[in-house]
This record gives sequence, C-alpha cells and structure tokens, in this order.
Amino acid sequence: MGDLGVAPARGTGDSPRATARCTAHEPVGCDPEASQRRWREAWRRDPPFGDVGTRLLWENDGVRVWHLELAPGESSPLHTHMHPYFFVVVQSSRTLTEFADGSLSEDEDPAGAAVWAGLEGDHRTHVLTNVGDEVYVNRVIELLGS
Repeated sequence: MGDLGVAPARGTGDSPRATARCTAHEPVGCDPEASQRRWREAWRRDPPFGDVGTRLLWENDGVRVWHLELAPGESSPLHTHMHPYFFVVVQSSRTLTEFADGSLSEDEDPAGAAVWAGLEGDHRTHVLTNVGDEVYVNRVIELLGS
C-alpha cells in the first residue's frame, strides 16, 4: 500500500499468462491460441462499454459511484472503463481480473482498501471474476471530469 492506504494501480508488472478458450462461435476443433488472439483484437477494435458495476448508486457531473457485488464463481460483464477510477473494497474475496491484452491479475485486497486503477490502455477493458469463497463487494468511483 502507498501513502494514505491507497494501493498502486493494477496490472503494472503483471506477467501475461495465456487463457486459451474457444467460443461457441468458433468452428469445432478451433485453435485456442488463435481464438484468444481474435478475442483480444476484437476488444481493442471495438471495446465493450458495459456497466462497470452491478448497480449505479449515485452520480453528478463529476463523479459516478457504482456498487459491485460478485458471488463466488460469478464474473462481471466484459466492460471498458471510459473514465479514471478507483475502487474501495467493502467485503474481501480473492478475485481474478482478465485484461484485453491477455494478462491476468489475481488479488485479495482487504476490506477498506482503496485501489487506484486509473485508465491504462488494454487494462481499461476487462472481466472481474470472484475466485474466492466469500461474496466480493466494492464501490467503483469514476472521475467523470478527468
């Protein structure tokens, strides 16, 4: 954790690990690595703009606050952050974030942790999965005027 208990941005220095997958739209016997390359290229060309949280709690011209809650094994929708943001962990669990560049970040921030996520290239688009045994809850705070 940095000054004031704020953890550094995610994804910096994470080692990329391949997550091979074939989608329902791929031909039978598809090449998982080729499928993943097409998936990441599609993210870069046309990033999804899904909701960054489970429920919008509050917003004004400068700030938007989301509630995010994931049961064990549950994933967020694929989404792209369009504004700099940070999140505050309300209830901790182990999470896995899969980024558009193929890198993964597994984390378990304690309740009360505030984590600056910023707005970095391929890490803006991701899926967050609760890989722990407890419900994961956070508040995502987007800075709209930035």
